[in-house]
Amino acid sequence: MSKRNNPVVKAVLFSFFLIPWTCFLWAQKPAEQGSGIVATFNGTPITEAELRRAAASDLDNLGLQAQRMSVSLAQAEHKIYEANLTRILQDKLFEAESSKQGMSKEAFLEKELQGKVRDPLPAEIAAFYEQNKARLNKPLEQATAQIQQYLKTENRNRALGDLAARLKVEYAVSTSLPPLRLKVQTEGSPARGPEGAAVTLVEFSDFQCPYCLQLNKTLEEVLAKYGSDVRLVYRQLPL
Repeated sequence: MSKRNNPVVKAVLFSFFLIPWTCFLWAQKPAEQGSGIVATFNGTPITEAELRRAAASDLDNLGLQAQRMSVSLAQAEHKIYEANLTRILQDKLFEAESSKQGMSKEAFLEKELQGKVRDPLPAEIAAFYEQNKARLNKPLEQATAQIQQYLKTENRNRALGDLAARLKVEYAVSTSLPPLRLKVQTEGSPARGPEGAAVTLVEFSDFQCPYCLQLNKTLEEVLAKYGSDVRLVYRQLPL
């Protein structure tokens, strides 16, 4: 199948980061039709159309805030699904292998993890403390035990993950959880390139953003290299 016949892939660029966005959610506007009066001042009417024009920028910002919230919720939900799928698969793999070896799951894990879950070194505890000092909000001496337990748990989780990865091969595990996909609205936005392009890049940018300026060179190179296979859509995202 040629690129032109592939489904359109919409990627979103915010500054130099790639992040997903969902469709815009707009605040309720005054009546969409007509030019009704919403107020009068000294006998002069203020119409719905005038109010809509005055509120346009604020409503745009509100729509972007709603979009950010919607995306954050969608990302959090997807992470929950991924984490729970990982947990379910690990449990099933460990149960299957322990049963195969004729022992309890607990005994199997103790055997497999023996010597693989080490205590964190003092230097690792100190480095973690420095990176998270503001959040911990306590002296290193008081936080040492908490950090030590956290890092040891992380080491155990990594060892469990390595064990599960090995067993996935042996038990031919496959997953089909769809990746997170969010629709991005592009209708009516400034764009370069044909609507039927194989890939559509949606850039959320700001003319005052220095990182967006740096990204512009890369975008120009992409458009020049891939020609009609790429469409670039611009969305204003003020700093």
